[in-house]
Amino acid sequence: MDLTRRDFLRVAGASSVAGILFAGCAIPERELIKQSPRDMPEDLATGTEDWYATQCGICNEHHGIIVRVLEGRAKKIEGNPDHPTNRGRLLPTCLSGVQSLYHPDRITNPIAGTTSLSWDDGMQRVVDAFNSNNSKRTLLITGADTTLLSHVVDEFVDASGIEHMVLEDLEDTVLRNVVSDIFGEEGIPHFDIQNAKTVLSIGADFLESWVAPLQYSRAYGEFRSSESGGTGVRGHLIYAGPRFSMTAANADQWLPIAPGQESNFALSVAYVLIRDNLADASVVDKITGGRGAIALAAFSPETIAPLIGATEGVISAKDIENVAKRLAEESPGLVLAGGSASAQQNGNFNIKASLLINALLGNIGKQGGIQWTADSPLRELNNFKAPNTFADWKSVTQRMDQGEFDLVLIHGANPVHNLEVLDFKDKLSKVGSVISFSPIMDESAELANLVLPDQNYLETWNIGVPNPSPGYPVLTLQQPVVPSLLNEANEIVYDNRPFGDILTHVGRELGYKSIAWENMEDLVKTKMSEVHRRNRGRGSIQGATFEAFWAGVLQRGGWWDTKAQQANPGPVLASLSDSELTVQNSPTEAEDSGVYHLVPFVSVGLGSGSQSYLPWPQSTPDPVTSVVWETWVEVNAREAKRLGLRDGDIVNVESVTTGEESSVIQAPVYIHPGIPPNVVGIPMGRGHTASGRYAKDFGSNVRKLLSISEVEGTGAQAWGVSKVTISGTGQRLRLPRMEGGITGMQLEGTQIIQVTGS
Repeated sequence: MDLTRRDFLRVAGASSVAGILFAGCAIPERELIKQSPRDMPEDLATGTEDWYATQCGICNEHHGIIVRVLEGRAKKIEGNPDHPTNRGRLLPTCLSGVQSLYHPDRITNPIAGTTSLSWDDGMQRVVDAFNSNNSKRTLLITGADTTLLSHVVDEFVDASGIEHMVLEDLEDTVLRNVVSDIFGEEGIPHFDIQNAKTVLSIGADFLESWVAPLQYSRAYGEFRSSESGGTGVRGHLIYAGPRFSMTAANADQWLPIAPGQESNFALSVAYVLIRDNLADASVVDKITGGRGAIALAAFSPETIAPLIGATEGVISAKDIENVAKRLAEESPGLVLAGGSASAQQNGNFNIKASLLINALLGNIGKQGGIQWTADSPLRELNNFKAPNTFADWKSVTQRMDQGEFDLVLIHGANPVHNLEVLDFKDKLSKVGSVISFSPIMDESAELANLVLPDQNYLETWNIGVPNPSPGYPVLTLQQPVVPSLLNEANEIVYDNRPFGDILTHVGRELGYKSIAWENMEDLVKTKMSEVHRRNRGRGSIQGATFEAFWAGVLQRGGWWDTKAQQANPGPVLASLSDSELTVQNSPTEAEDSGVYHLVPFVSVGLGSGSQSYLPWPQSTPDPVTSVVWETWVEVNAREAKRLGLRDGDIVNVESVTTGEESSVIQAPVYIHPGIPPNVVGIPMGRGHTASGRYAKDFGSNVRKLLSISEVEGTGAQAWGVSKVTISGTGQRLRLPRMEGGITGMQLEGTQIIQVTGS
């Protein structure tokens, strides 16, 4: 029997025949084939399974996955055990990539209204739209992206002269601004949770939603382990935030801080560190102007403790003292800050005060602290366009309303749903021509005159950069792992094309000289050849020839250099001004007032909503409440009793933020013993009016209730300042949840939150 190409690759991909050196990475027990089956038709007839390494395109962490392929069909997704950011782990949403590939509501071909088009016709319509519209009156909206596709977008935007805006599901503008102000570094640094001994998280729900939950969850496992990795001792976690989240549930101590009081808490911790000579003296001089502890005397624990609790009496001066001393004495101590803490009107200062504790602890640029990664070996993957702020979106929405745009193109984002509080749907409907590249008919695509559906990530080429990186440069390779799905008539079922290829084709048709590549595959290979040429003898994969190197990269799912030197941090740049050294006045809502702080949150299953069109994320139980397929309102048990509410009662939740028009959504009540009486929590992600059968008409969109005010000095949305009232409707439903009909309760001796008063 002749040796087939497939059999040869099995041998060559796992042996020195190919001239590949796998440096610094283990060879998985499961064999990974180096090339996708679209070029190996004999794979389709063997009846055996093969596994291919690629990049996850469901979440935005750009980690590695391996895909089980049987007879040309993707059957299962697992984490790539080689990839440094996830080491074989996955988020629940990542598993649903197979569902995105074979989704019954996936758009099958280009359409204009209700008319199906050929790709030649569709592409020509895009070219004609650019030729007939002024580039200054054309807007491209894309989702936040840290892949090589962003380079294609940048080149196209520069060549065409159109306006480009980036929409981030939950913007991290505040965190990026503070990092730049304090440390002079761009982007989000690596928080080395794995090697810390004490972690204080202020509002950052890093186990569920904050920045990179998969990467941080894996690091948290090492942080908690006393046997493998990390420091060799079990780490201690403290969480400070207004809602009993997944991170709070896993913490050794939860401090229920009132929204807006985070900076007071952080500066009180800083005061104890400075007062007790537990802080870096040079940093103390810098941030206090040489005045030392006296500069922060207003933040003594005795003064601050009565002010900062989400409800009266839950945080003591001793709690603050203990946090500060543990951070200093059980070192390395690491402070994270973000989420709801950054979404207050004083959110910028909340994060600044919190991250300055790291400088006081002397853990900048050190193991178990805050680190910066050396530049990527590809210049194009070093400077990504930062997402636009909420202020930018308010401005562009107003400009749409005034008729300043004739053509809007949308890819990888759903602004109609995400910006419902700005009435984006009404404003977009006033634009003359809208082109969408969505593979699902979402709310934004419904307003499009032309839809050219993007191809699935399991069918396309790309290179991704984890954001943040794990402390060294990582390139995650994305390759097509399956051929196009054919029907019984041997016709392509999903006749879609990659967005990068569409822009490339349109740009070349318009004569843009800077677009010199043929397609995404050509660009990916060209860039990886640069990595090979510039990094000989370095990195996880080394090859005598580019062909050997390329085979290894395909087989292992990327390239990374664990020995790359980290960027050296400069001195701390920020100091505390006199106005910042004044106790922040953020009064909490009084109990029994009927007005509640709204804490919107992102659940680990559904995320912020971009994957709500998939059934597996919809049916993944929330880790705290176990609710699925529904939006719910978390209400304190005592408060529910006062209002006469039971589990499952449907209530009106109405925004009452000062100076803003009110909005109302309906959702069932979840009686929660672990949420303060003056706070209610509502998950994001649901409330779609389109986006396929698994998203449409499930739950409510809490974004309607969010305040349109901004975080001072940043332009970011202060979505954490919203206030609401709740009132019964007389209707109820049985909440779909894994815990059945049993209402959560507080056990004697294991109080989640101490509530004083009658």
